[in-house]
Amino acid sequence: MEQFNGPISQKKARIQSLKRDPKISNYFNQAIEDNDILLLSSVSAILLKRENDYFRCFIVSSDSEDLKNCLIQLNDYPLVINFPTKSPIDLFAQILQDVGFSSYKKYIRLHNTKIKKRGVLSQINYAVADDIPDILEILKSNFVDFLDYLPDKEELSGLISKNNVIVNRNAENKVIGVMIFEMQGVKCYLRAWLDLSNNGLKLLYDVYTIMHETGCKYAYFWVDSENINVLRIHKLLSAVEDGLYDYIFINNKLLERHE
Repeated sequence: MEQFNGPISQKKARIQSLKRDPKISNYFNQAIEDNDILLLSSVSAILLKRENDYFRCFIVSSDSEDLKNCLIQLNDYPLVINFPTKSPIDLFAQILQDVGFSSYKKYIRLHNTKIKKRGVLSQINYAVADDIPDILEILKSNFVDFLDYLPDKEELSGLISKNNVIVNRNAENKVIGVMIFEMQGVKCYLRAWLDLSNNGLKLLYDVYTIMHETGCKYAYFWVDSENINVLRIHKLLSAVEDGLYDYIFINNKLLERHE
């Protein structure tokens, strides 16, 4: 396996040439950037995207043994691999287990099309720029970045400017709860929901109220399969699973940092 250092267009072409008939792949045409690392063998491609102190790993391969040999060469890289699918993952899971990866989490995707006004527009608290430090602290203290795709300061600022972040505050006006969402036409992606008080349900009611008032008819989101309470709340509000699961694997190098 060798690193390929050509321009982005050539990196895309090399991946696509292997993607025509892959047996194993979690690459779904993700954008390729200048600082991404592309590693190639004759039948496998591994794309590494750096995020903070780890790499998110995307794979295209037509040979499981070759893929194992390639992954073994990356033992010193802290790696996370997401495998979203509606199909069984026995082959993929076995390959990763054979080279020292651990199954870390499984997320369930749900959607809700029964959008109702559940709150009062005038009582919704939109985040402002001054809230950014508090929000980042809450997110980083309660989520794991390689699981939850947390926004950095710049992205969070952009989301706030679009009124895509709502909050709960305490008596001192400090942020104690946050809902981050992304309006996408008639769809809304509920990206992060967290509250440190006993009023977290208000944030969910508020985002559904915003959707109802703006004509947004479809919410979708991911939930940790072990988070039974959150799954129950969403389903009580008419959300349903759509059959897609995101299986998350990490290698020993990354596992050591999170034990």
